[in-house]
Amino acid sequence: MSMGWAGLKFDLSDLSFVYGTLFALSLVIINPWGVPFGGIWTTPKVYLLIALALLTWSVILVQAALYLWRKRGQDAEPLRPPAFWAVAVCLWLAFLTSGMVTILLSPVTFRSALIANSEMGDGWVYWAWMAALVCGNALVLRRFPQLFKAQLHGLLIGGVLSALAVFVQRVNWTLDFTDTTGQVFPFGGVWQLHSGIYKGWMPIGFTSNRGHVGFILAALTVLVLVCLVRSWLGKRYAWPLYAVFLAALYLTSTRGVLLAFGAGMVYLLIRFWRVPGGRRVMLIAFTPLLLGGALLASGLVGAGLTRTLPPLKTILSDPFAFTSTRSNLWPSAVDGIRARPLFGWGFNGYGLAWPHVNDFNVKWKTYLARDKENPKKTIGVARILRNNHSSYEYLGVDGNVYRVRNLTNKAHNIILDTAVSVGLVGFTLYALLFGFFVWVTARGEGWGLEVLGIVYLTFGLTWFESAQYSHLAWWALSAGLAYALPQAVSVRDSTRKSDRIIVTPNS
Repeated sequence: MSMGWAGLKFDLSDLSFVYGTLFALSLVIINPWGVPFGGIWTTPKVYLLIALALLTWSVILVQAALYLWRKRGQDAEPLRPPAFWAVAVCLWLAFLTSGMVTILLSPVTFRSALIANSEMGDGWVYWAWMAALVCGNALVLRRFPQLFKAQLHGLLIGGVLSALAVFVQRVNWTLDFTDTTGQVFPFGGVWQLHSGIYKGWMPIGFTSNRGHVGFILAALTVLVLVCLVRSWLGKRYAWPLYAVFLAALYLTSTRGVLLAFGAGMVYLLIRFWRVPGGRRVMLIAFTPLLLGGALLASGLVGAGLTRTLPPLKTILSDPFAFTSTRSNLWPSAVDGIRARPLFGWGFNGYGLAWPHVNDFNVKWKTYLARDKENPKKTIGVARILRNNHSSYEYLGVDGNVYRVRNLTNKAHNIILDTAVSVGLVGFTLYALLFGFFVWVTARGEGWGLEVLGIVYLTFGLTWFESAQYSHLAWWALSAGLAYALPQAVSVRDSTRKSDRIIVTPNS
């Protein structure tokens, strides 16, 4: 709707191109000249999230100003919040307030508890901007539903670029798209790029790890099927996109990603089984999926193209073999939760808790300082003095002070990571927040989008939150909130209403 104000005309629907571009960049933007890893892959995406939040709330403020100007002859409509919007805002505020209490009570410095590890980026500030974007985007999409397709198309374009990057990196693993691309050197018996990326982490797309880009591809693959069943994309676009995303997804060779993708596909199969046309779409989609899975499981796909999964016999005898030893980190996370159960240690708290809760005489001796005269001998820990996300300082049993690097900042399990970071209080609030959004999306006019939440939660069982990709799941849930229903309706009714509200560009 074009609106005049003091002789000027401003059409908010013109922002479709801007929104589409920014959402595409949110998946692929990097700083080729940055400092690894956060400076190259994470910080630019955080700035993009902030830009999207600022743009969204600028639209809200402009719309509010135009509505107030209505008394002088302007024709403007108010921004009416969707159902449950106030509940969503309250849940976000409760989680952020709990997080601030965590920061204030944390035994580490305020900055270390507030700002996450630079590569992960998902500290309190990040979640505050995420809350602003999610709640603001729900308002904007409710008033300007044509922006939904702009955002959707932007994410799909970003996904195509990510898939192409994966294909290229499978041909030449040294292409990380930084200013030092192609510069490799041996480190610890393996090859490493100047940017810090190991050969085994490839292909990374436009992220810092193949698991990160793998999640993006898994989420977008199931999203394409939702778009196909909901008629948000035509078949001539949807099926080629599905094929491209699925092929790139398999080439990432990431077990947690494949598990998450499988969970999303099973959910959609159940969800769409009785939806007109949904069963046929899912049966067609499962054909290449099962074929690719069979090739991976059989080992027929060459080692030059992908890693092989552990043999079925190994997984049955040791289920944790599927986690690539990530489960070895979980006991430390449990100890960290026991040490500070209510409010945790601070954001990315596993790395903050780890030095304090470990018995270095039993495990992780390789992360201790070594005797200068006898390098094979490690210096035991008498007391931890101080630490941050990258290193910790301790008083050795010899009376000297040593500073050594941390093991990692994530326990690689979203439940444990959240609980050790913000405590059981923060974990409960985040679980309520996430569950509420999934519930609202599943029963609303944007039904089907909740599958991205399912994929994300499953992915998090062996992975973690990160500012490089977490916004993708929360975008879907934001759109779900925008089209929330005040009361549950039948699938047939919700389909009819969603077609009117979401699919029609000029509705």
